[in-house]
Amino acid sequence: MTLTDTAIQELVQLWFSGLNEHRPMVRMLPLLDLEHLHMEFPESTLTTPEEFEGWYRTVTSTFFDQEHIVEEVLTEVQEDRANLSVTVVWKAHEWKAPAPFSTRIAMRAVQEWTVVAGENGQARIQRYVVKSLTPIGEEGGTHG
Repeated sequence: MTLTDTAIQELVQLWFSGLNEHRPMVRMLPLLDLEHLHMEFPESTLTTPEEFEGWYRTVTSTFFDQEHIVEEVLTEVQEDRANLSVTVVWKAHEWKAPAPFSTRIAMRAVQEWTVVAGENGQARIQRYVVKSLTPIGEEGGTHG
């Protein structure tokens, strides 16, 4: 199946809105190519559905009030696969037990994705690599 720009943009939107809203795992897993999954984050590399589920549980219990602002998506489509360069601003509160307050964080992430067409034509993330994560200015500090 051929990937369309519309399917790719929809996937990007669904992925980041899902992270923002802490959508249930059953709504996030269909966005991934679970048979060939490769995800690299600063803290870990994931290659199985179980590893993704553990990572997702951790980030949804650590980060809240998340906002992902997509700044740029560069796409190179080759029929049933696409290479993406994604730049996103990520803002969130982070709470680490037993800290009395959360911390506001703001980062610019540059990511490389490989997206493939699933059996139903839906775009799925096969490879997701965070290439850089850079702090950006924010009205920061700690918040109670």
